[in-house]
Amino acid sequence: MGLTIHYKLSARKDWSSEKVRQWLEIMADYARHLGCESVGEIQHAVMRPDVTEVRFEKATKLQKKSAHAEDGWLITIQTGDGCQPTILGLCKYPGWRSAWNGHRWTEIPSGLPSGWTFGWFCKTQFAGKHGPAHFIRCHKSVVSLLDFCRKAGLDVTVRDEAGYWEKRDEGELMKVLRRNEALLAAFGGLLKDMTESQRGRKIKSPIFDYANFEHLEHEGWERFGKIFAPLQKCAR
Repeated sequence: MGLTIHYKLSARKDWSSEKVRQWLEIMADYARHLGCESVGEIQHAVMRPDVTEVRFEKATKLQKKSAHAEDGWLITIQTGDGCQPTILGLCKYPGWRSAWNGHRWTEIPSGLPSGWTFGWFCKTQFAGKHGPAHFIRCHKSVVSLLDFCRKAGLDVTVRDEAGYWEKRDEGELMKVLRRNEALLAAFGGLLKDMTESQRGRKIKSPIFDYANFEHLEHEGWERFGKIFAPLQKCAR
């Protein structure tokens, strides 16, 4: 829960594995130029199955299976404190997979895209703990990294929950941040009150660590109180 940038990258042409790695070297230099907090080492995708796993439906649609990248390269960039890392890269996934049809194992299409592709997300919301200016710098840095991917010739699809990718309006970004901080504080405070009365249960959230949490919580109730009122009554 919180403002997040979702993105998908794909190569228009069939790049070589070496070209993908070289592109990420350029991305690493650009991230340092932006002033990102840290830039990780370029890693072979097969070393990061937690990141390169893609889920797809089984032929019977009864359960989900997973597939790991056959090849690819990744880099992890930390734009700033409180912001989730931005993972960039390109991977290739298998076009076929083994499936049990009730009698024997057989090969069926995986349904995964061919060519170089990668999709991930970055939650920027809690960079706001360190002030609006820090949040804006982190959020804009992620957008700048994705802009640079597009300049490198990649197809870039972005869903920015804050709307900045489309509007590029810093004033509007500030308003969206404040609204979401108030919403999270009010909702988080309500959940905290509901769980504190239950022995052994405790709710945690980064929003509770904000220096102005109580002020945000009050503002949230003023703005969204009508939404939370029924839930508050149930809690009582």
